[in-house]
Amino acid sequence: MKNLLVFVLLSAVLWGSAFGEVPPRSLVITIAEDAPPAVRAAFQRIVAAAKNHPLLSVLSEGGKIESGCFNEKFAAGNPEALAFRHLVVLGEPDDPLVRQILQHEARFENGSVYAFGFGRFSGDLGWIESGPNPFLHSRFVARPPFETELVLITGTTPAGIAAAAERFLDSTLVNGLVASGQVERLETTLLDRAPLDCAVALPDSVPARAGGWTRIGITDCSAEVGRGILELIGEEPSRVFAVKYHRPGVWDGAGAESAIGNFLAGLHRAAYGNTVLVAEFSSAARAEAAAGRLNREKRIAASRKGDGKNPEKPPVRCFSRGVWLLMSTLPEEFNRELAE
Repeated sequence: MKNLLVFVLLSAVLWGSAFGEVPPRSLVITIAEDAPPAVRAAFQRIVAAAKNHPLLSVLSEGGKIESGCFNEKFAAGNPEALAFRHLVVLGEPDDPLVRQILQHEARFENGSVYAFGFGRFSGDLGWIESGPNPFLHSRFVARPPFETELVLITGTTPAGIAAAAERFLDSTLVNGLVASGQVERLETTLLDRAPLDCAVALPDSVPARAGGWTRIGITDCSAEVGRGILELIGEEPSRVFAVKYHRPGVWDGAGAESAIGNFLAGLHRAAYGNTVLVAEFSSAARAEAAAGRLNREKRIAASRKGDGKNPEKPPVRCFSRGVWLLMSTLPEEFNRELAE
């Protein structure tokens, strides 16, 4: 025990000597120096909305919001300097910073995009993806002191990027494919879904706030989520959204022991903690039947037998409201308000 204490203290000293004091989290919104006019205008609208936007106001934590043409500087600079910031990045696919942070769900080539679960398209398309800040989860940071998030807004054309930025602003879209005007599907795959072409319209039963939680983001789920519901209940919903909620403290865990909880509470498309899955069916009767069958499904029922303290297996509650199926991984105080 004594040796362990010495190791912990020594690690803290070495951390401080290598990285100095860990700065408080902050928010940076950035584009490239040579961003096209449509992208620059979208960037300016996002910066202007930062203090009132549900997600951006959470990411800024009431502190300073930096904004500017930092993409080139960030791509060439020290990754550890970006680790402790929430980042919102706008840029074209060949932007050096975008190339560093783009995940593996979308591929851009020759003015087209392949997005997993949506398909391959050409035209004016925007792509939004979010998740843990990769600069925090890197070899430069031995022990993350908390979680930071990254939102990337890119697309096949400046008009597509601008359309995605509008869905980020009017719908808090944090993951999804967005169409601006006419687009062409270049091939048919086993997992295809149409991109969004308008603002997201959630049912009134999905609150902006409840039980101390605030709605901060929406994922337009790709086709495999609806197919999973089809496998369980025999019917596929027409559209599925994952609605993310937040309350102070959910991103504050430090180290590897908090990594799973921080991730599940975050903005990644696969992060199902603190989330209400919202699926639209063809009728209220079918949505009600789907909720009943899912509540009896063995894995969902088993999730409610634990103590609710394991972030990997949060209790799942299923409800229906009109044509909508609601599946919640939020605590009971939230679910009571949702059910009422």
